[in-house]
Amino acid sequence: MAEVRNAEFTATALGCFYVLVAEGKLEPQKVAGTLAILGKAYLTLGNENRAYQIYEWLVGSGHRAHRVPRPAPDPGGPDYPNVGSLTSPQTATK
Repeated sequence: MAEVRNAEFTATALGCFYVLVAEGKLEPQKVAGTLAILGKAYLTLGNENRAYQIYEWLVGSGHRAHRVPRPAPDPGGPDYPNVGSLTSPQTATK
């Protein structure tokens, strides 16, 4: 419970840095440590999209951030590769 409250406070206090970097008004390497802390807060809160975006900014700026794995695609979702499309129509009918 305390960890979630700390993450909520951190996200509220440091969220302005996310907005500034997203708008291109601040370079991510100038606030890499702050973004790393904010990314951990977003992970704690379950906001994986923002945490992954921060990871991309830090890796793109050359910062050696702790790796945040991208969530696996949902097998029933639209991003999951269609295995049936790998078979040609000719071999599928045989």
